[in-house]
Amino acid sequence: MTLLAGKPPKWDAADATPEERRAIIAAGLALEPEIVGRRPFRLTDWTADAYMGVPKPRLWLVNEVLPLGVVAMLAAAGDTGKGMILLDLALKVAQPPAEGIDVHPPMAFGCTVVERGTSVILSAEDSQDEMHRRLAALDDHRTKRRAAGPRLIPVPLPNAGGTRPLVIMERGRFQTTDFFDGFRTQLLAIEDLRLIVIDPLASFIHADINADPAAAYFVMDALAALATETGATVLVAHHMGKGNATRPIVSAEMARAAIRGTTGLVDGVRLAYAMWPSDPKHAAYICKTLEIPYKPNLIFEGAVVKSNGPADRTVRTYIRNERTGLLEDYTASVRARGLPRDELEDALVREIGVAAAGGWPYTTSGKAGLWERRAEMEKHFHMVSRDRMRAIAQRLKEADRIVECNPVNRAGALDVPDGPVAQGLQGIERTARPVRAEDA
Repeated sequence: MTLLAGKPPKWDAADATPEERRAIIAAGLALEPEIVGRRPFRLTDWTADAYMGVPKPRLWLVNEVLPLGVVAMLAAAGDTGKGMILLDLALKVAQPPAEGIDVHPPMAFGCTVVERGTSVILSAEDSQDEMHRRLAALDDHRTKRRAAGPRLIPVPLPNAGGTRPLVIMERGRFQTTDFFDGFRTQLLAIEDLRLIVIDPLASFIHADINADPAAAYFVMDALAALATETGATVLVAHHMGKGNATRPIVSAEMARAAIRGTTGLVDGVRLAYAMWPSDPKHAAYICKTLEIPYKPNLIFEGAVVKSNGPADRTVRTYIRNERTGLLEDYTASVRARGLPRDELEDALVREIGVAAAGGWPYTTSGKAGLWERRAEMEKHFHMVSRDRMRAIAQRLKEADRIVECNPVNRAGALDVPDGPVAQGLQGIERTARPVRAEDA
């Protein structure tokens, strides 16, 4: 402050003259207040003037499923694999954006992951060894972990001093803890933070959020403030019932009702996504449709069951990947069984053209064959049989919609007629080869 310039050492306000004191107080009152923590509540800040101009567009972490910068919930029954689902999402968010057109963008909950940046997971139950095993299953070539680098921060609390509460009740009042404040401070220092996972929510709250609506609202209010301050999606994991033999869950409405605890939990989040085991009869139908053996705990369904804004409310079909344990979206594959033949043919032409243009052309058979590399294609090709795939390709060749070109490992490379391989162009610059579906 210029009023204090030129004063001798150890001079303070007690040495000031009455005129200097009045000047110091007046200067202090004229300064803009520095706001620490929550802003003061003033009605005058929120007049119509604050809502003029063009509104900001809605931002998504996962397109039309998880909004960015809000509190959301993933609710699922025990043994669904919530931890693996959340780790898979965090790994995808932490990937650097693709250069140019992303032919096979990462997907979560059946939709595209559109934001990339740092992902933080607070895991109360998984040890470092368990987290390591899960990451190895999701990323068996370590390419995604290397690409994520410091943007992926999964914290196994059993190895990091144990689980500590974010909210407690003390002397009849709910309050955030020193751990919450320290966690918040570290999060605010991350410039590209996009995702904060708290798994499971109940382990971090020392209050009865299942029975006390006031506790649930306090917790969600604190997390909403954290989401707003950081600009990241705060995604909490929570339990739900799985129904029973006489009354299984068969709709999104039933799934929402099965989420455990007071209604304040679901009411307090901007969006809730539920995943539940499919009714055994429906699961058997799905297995028959896809021509795969029926097994218990294999088929699941999932949907947005609560949203404060527009969202994709499709009830999706998930199948557990028996290698990784991850639930993968097979909604398109189920629909493809009833897909008209011409739509499947159009889709395969697109896949063949994209692969050839990227320098990784398919062949009719062999290691680079269409069926052998079907996991690089859209989901509805993953359950197409070898014979059906080859029959479709043969029809496309007979109709001159695709052509078989120069040999690749004794098999002809496939391309669309006006593609670079078909035109005999040399030196095609290879793009990044599409990753396998289970790693996508």
